[in-house]
Amino acid sequence: MLNKKTKMLAVELILILCFLTLLPSLAKSEVTVSVGDGEGPPGSIGNTVAVSMENQNDQTKGIQADICDADDYLTCTGCETTDRSAGFTCVTSPQNGCVRVLLMDISGVNIIETGEGSILTLKYDVSAEAPSGQCDNLTLEEIKVSDKYGDPLEVTSVSGEFCFGEVAPFELLSPSNGATLDNTPTFEWTSGSYDAFLFFSVFNYAGLGYYPVPFWLPNISLQMPANWWNLLAPDVPCIWVVLGYNTSTSEHEWSDVWWFRKAP
Repeated sequence: MLNKKTKMLAVELILILCFLTLLPSLAKSEVTVSVGDGEGPPGSIGNTVAVSMENQNDQTKGIQADICDADDYLTCTGCETTDRSAGFTCVTSPQNGCVRVLLMDISGVNIIETGEGSILTLKYDVSAEAPSGQCDNLTLEEIKVSDKYGDPLEVTSVSGEFCFGEVAPFELLSPSNGATLDNTPTFEWTSGSYDAFLFFSVFNYAGLGYYPVPFWLPNISLQMPANWWNLLAPDVPCIWVVLGYNTSTSEHEWSDVWWFRKAP
């Protein structure tokens, strides 16, 4: 039989084991915040980088973090929320060579549910001086994450990187130069380092002669409207050219001049 002293020792041991079992739940919960990878050629704009969070145990109320690129070739131009952070507000501001990101709920009613995935997307412009073919680290500093009660959570950070690809040339793609077309064409070109485009053409409309057609576009294609096509004089050359324009730097460039004709 167990004596009284042995019984007391056994009870103490059981209590210690129970405490050790409960100890992890008493400790601060941990979340992991990760910066994704990005890519963009020198001089490019609007390149995106995702920031993700894994919070399996706690709903979260907001995050503040400084995201730094080592060589300062990147300029953050803003951030956007995702489905996980719907109803939140995302703002950025320069901070000692980094960008400070604040994701917050102004209304006080929204939370980021437990789980994992992207919580915001950053937009970066790349300096024209960035070295093509090289990469720059994106590191997280001064991270603060609060739970739904506003209490701080322990945070593990995971860095990303941004690689500077080769600049694609700005050039026309289709319809090919000198093509004879049977159907309404879609004009296409590459963006190069530009984000706005002036499409300019000179078409020969049957019975009207040559007529200039200018169009400012944010994208790299334009489908010719059917009424334009129907009015084109057959077997007569029509020329087209595109101006690429960078809205951040005002740099611009004209493409080559191409032509096509409508089949007789």
